[in-house]
Amino acid sequence: MNNDLSSAEIRRFYEKLQVKLVDNRSHVGRNHELAFVITLFIISILTSYDHLSINKIHRNMVHHYENLCICLHKDVDRCISRVRLTRVLSGVDYEPFLTICNVVYSSTEWISIDGKKLRGSIDSKNNEKRGLSIVYSIGHNTSIQQLLGFYDGTKESEKNIVYDHILKLPNKARITLDAMHNSENLLSNIHQNSRFYLTQIKSNQKKLKDDLARLFPNFGG
Repeated sequence: MNNDLSSAEIRRFYEKLQVKLVDNRSHVGRNHELAFVITLFIISILTSYDHLSINKIHRNMVHHYENLCICLHKDVDRCISRVRLTRVLSGVDYEPFLTICNVVYSSTEWISIDGKKLRGSIDSKNNEKRGLSIVYSIGHNTSIQQLLGFYDGTKESEKNIVYDHILKLPNKARITLDAMHNSENLLSNIHQNSRFYLTQIKSNQKKLKDDLARLFPNFGG
């Protein structure tokens, strides 16, 4: 098992799935527990590299299957087959699964919020510099990602999506941001309700950088 995934964390995740997930499959031929399959599936994604496919994920499931049995103290005859895995995944009710992910985001884990331009949305022949972008957050420890929204860079700004999301964050949330979001309005809002933030400073933010350099002589290297 990957060292980044502790046995205690895996057991907690599996136990939450046991409580939250509803298995809508017929009892006839139900050979694999849903919570076990989904736990093994997620572990296999998190420990995979490069481009993912269902075949690659399943091969990784076979690789980690015995270790998960040991971790959960379960006696499972064999790993689910590739064909049956697809059938199980197609019938999963993902709403309860998403509520479990939301619990993770309600913790005091640091999350990073960022925007990325979508490849192919910028017409370089017409000298376009902006296109369709996504904004997402990612947990520093769990690596769990959450899509926050889309925006058209030719008309809209990432700042609006980030600001709206921050309004929904719980008390004591911890956020890292890039230099674009160094605005008094946004950072004041984060600071409310005991939230914490860490943000970058760039050379083009000269006044702010100079002020910090006066306060901290070693600032900026």
